[in-house]
Amino acid sequence: MHFDVGRKISINAMEEAMRSNRFVFLVPQTDATVDNPTRKDLYDVGTIARIRQVLKVADDGVRCLVEGVCRAKLINFDTLNETSYATVEPLDEKVSRAKATYKEALIRRVHEAFMQFAAYQPKMPKDIKGTVISTNEPSFLGDYIAASIPIPVDDKQYVLEQLNPVKRLEVVLDIIKRELEICEIDATISEKTHKNIEES
Repeated sequence: MHFDVGRKISINAMEEAMRSNRFVFLVPQTDATVDNPTRKDLYDVGTIARIRQVLKVADDGVRCLVEGVCRAKLINFDTLNETSYATVEPLDEKVSRAKATYKEALIRRVHEAFMQFAAYQPKMPKDIKGTVISTNEPSFLGDYIAASIPIPVDDKQYVLEQLNPVKRLEVVLDIIKRELEICEIDATISEKTHKNIEES
């Protein structure tokens, strides 16, 4: 994925990583409005990523292209010489004990629910739909859907924190069902509003 970086301490961290091993730790803030976050303003789990490319953009910012490597737990966070540093502990996925038949049924339910949700998203790229339908691996499927659909950061974070891939996919299914219900209600409201306008 790619994203823009505007804060000086974050830009310095990217540049420092480019000079060393190209690894950075990405973690969202619990409150995005905090300008100078400390450890208490950050979630506990994030992603170790490898920087693929850094480009200068307008207003002294940079655009970064990164590739996720693994989940990691944030142990410590410091700022030194206007550069942010993190001490992290990589997290391994837990081995699921779910039966193969349960995994298959769960994947089918996720495919079905996702396509119903996608029908309400006319701007969703076809390649996302294609990747979801062609994926039968719980770990990647859960991560990919959570990263691809417009849901709150808290929901994405909760998915990220699930180390059991089957549990993660169950969480994603619940999120899709909720978002689908919201889409259906929104469509009903729009239809009623349109009808009322026509009657007026």
